[in-house]
Amino acid sequence: MLAIDLRENAVVRPLIEEGRQEGREAGRQEGRQEGREAGRQELLLALLAEKFAALPQSALDRVHRASAEQLDRWARRILRSTSLEDTLD
Repeated sequence: MLAIDLRENAVVRPLIEEGRQEGREAGRQEGRQEGREAGRQELLLALLAEKFAALPQSALDRVHRASAEQLDRWARRILRSTSLEDTLD
């Protein structure tokens, strides 16, 4: 039986490397997006704690489950809200 290592094939090798590059780039982009979202969450939690003192676990959970759009909406709302419930409503 003949064994062929496709990684050594001059035609296939560039395709494999291109796939690896695309996978690495997609992973980096996903990591950056997750980092931005985590940063939004932490900033909002810091603002909420500064304005309303200790936060209940339910508020922490809501912030960690929220979409990026919801986090942005809450961050803008905190400027004019008078309670935690108004902010996260």
